[in-house]
Amino acid sequence: DADGLQAFFDSPELLKGRHRAPILTPHPGEFARLTQNHKLPEFIIDRVLEYAKFTDCVIVLKGARTLVATPRETLECPVAVNVESGNPGMATAGSGDVLTGIIGGLSGQPTIAWDPFQIACAAVYIHGLAGDLAGSRFSRQALVSGDIIDFLPRVFRRMRQPYIGPRPGLRRRRRV
Repeated sequence: DADGLQAFFDSPELLKGRHRAPILTPHPGEFARLTQNHKLPEFIIDRVLEYAKFTDCVIVLKGARTLVATPRETLECPVAVNVESGNPGMATAGSGDVLTGIIGGLSGQPTIAWDPFQIACAAVYIHGLAGDLAGSRFSRQALVSGDIIDFLPRVFRRMRQPYIGPRPGLRRRRRV
């Protein structure tokens, strides 16, 4: 994320040949610097896929619809996915650091046997859902990265519960 990416602006070849594909999390401006193309192309998905294959990295291009691209296509994994959880209020200082922390946390779990692409997709979804919950509880306009962190335990609890569908007759109360 951010400062860590600067090491590769002039030397992307340093990313190649790793045992596991590194996960890079640039926003569009950082991605433009990584690719040394200061005008992002109209077909950004193609450029992100090309860079993922060139560097053998998983690329998480943060934005309104975060794009996750993998250098290798398998039967289980498409080459790229758009993750639609999240909201505009998450474009705040430190939000990318929270995402990077979630990626690091999932990567370090000995019980998770996911590849880097699956980890990145899950982390982006978790991050976005925590941001959505925080934005609905507080205000999207005043969202700060700490709010996203505060809702992570709720997201993990929700993910562990089986989905039983909407419950008839159950209404949510609005807090005033």
